[in-house]
Amino acid sequence: MSFLLKSLRSRQVGAHEAVDRLLGHKLYTKSRQMRFADLQPPATAKRVLKSAGEINDLLSNAPDCEDIFQPHWVLDVYPDRPDELENCSLHELMSWYERYRTT
Repeated sequence: MSFLLKSLRSRQVGAHEAVDRLLGHKLYTKSRQMRFADLQPPATAKRVLKSAGEINDLLSNAPDCEDIFQPHWVLDVYPDRPDELENCSLHELMSWYERYRTT
C-alpha cells in the first residue's frame, strides 16, 4: 500500500503542468487557451492526415492529387495570409483566428 501511494504521488507530468505548478497557477479553470505552433523546418514538421473519407474522395476525383494533409498553421495558413495581415505576427494570427474544418 505504501508503494502504491508513493507511485501515485510521484507520477510523471507534462511540461505545461510542471510549469503551472512551479509558477503557482491553477491547473484547471483557465481562461486562456493554449495553441501549439510547430516551428520545425518544413521537411521535419509534423503534419496531420485528412480523414480516410476525404482521402478516398480526393483519390476518386483526382488520382494525381497529393493534398492529403490538413492545413498547417506555419506552412500553409500563415504564408498565405491576406495583404491586410502582412504586418501581423504568427502569434497574433493564431490568437485572432480559429481554424475550422471546411466540408
